[in-house]
This record gives sequence, C-alpha cells and structure tokens, in this order.
Amino acid sequence: MKKDYLAIVNFGCGGGSFGRDENIFEAVEGAIRFAVLDFSRYYKLEGSSLFVELFDVTGHEDITWQGGTGYVETTDGDDEVKIDRLKVIQVELPELSGKMKVTGPKFMWQATQAVAKACSEVAA
Repeated sequence: MKKDYLAIVNFGCGGGSFGRDENIFEAVEGAIRFAVLDFSRYYKLEGSSLFVELFDVTGHEDITWQGGTGYVETTDGDDEVKIDRLKVIQVELPELSGKMKVTGPKFMWQATQAVAKACSEVAA
C-alpha cells in the first residue's frame, strides 16, 4: 500500500489550507501553495514562517480536521479513529522583492524552494 500524507496549515479561527499526496514534499507544497493563494489577501505571509502539520493518513478516506487539537479524525466503518500528528514542519516564506507579487510565479517558485529546504531538514 502506498503511503498517504495530509499536510495542514492552520490559520486558527480563520480556517486553513491542506495538501494530500503520497509524497511528503508534494503534500506540504500543496498546503503552502493553497495557503498563499487563499490567505495572502488576509494575512501578510511574505517573509513569515508557516507551520505545516503533517499526518500519515494511509488507508483512510474520510478525514475531518479538528482545529488545533493536533489530530485528524476518520470514520472507518462505524468507528472514529484519531490520527496523531507525525510532525510540524516550519516553512520560511521569502520576502517580496522588486515587482514580485505574493501570488506570482517568482514568489511561488521561491516558496517551493523553501518547502524543499524545510522537508530536507526534517528528513535529515
């Protein structure tokens, strides 16, 4: 069975973003990408740290995020199953420079590089 990871960027009462993939990098990159696209108009994300909570959800289909509790729930059959957080990955987003826009391709490329750096530090 292939692994399945869920990465969540939690913005407290304001919601959050997630990425899900069989590869940790792709899951985290998706969560960061959607956080930037969805929340950059509400929060100043450039130059900040985003904390990505990572869960191993292999074998689970219906996932429910329970806010800041540190776990997700899934219903397998009639039973609720709590899935504990594997780790928290800190991603340092770049500062804006020149005519760069927070949702533009140059910023997003640099954000992807920051995700790669953060994931490699976690793997080491």
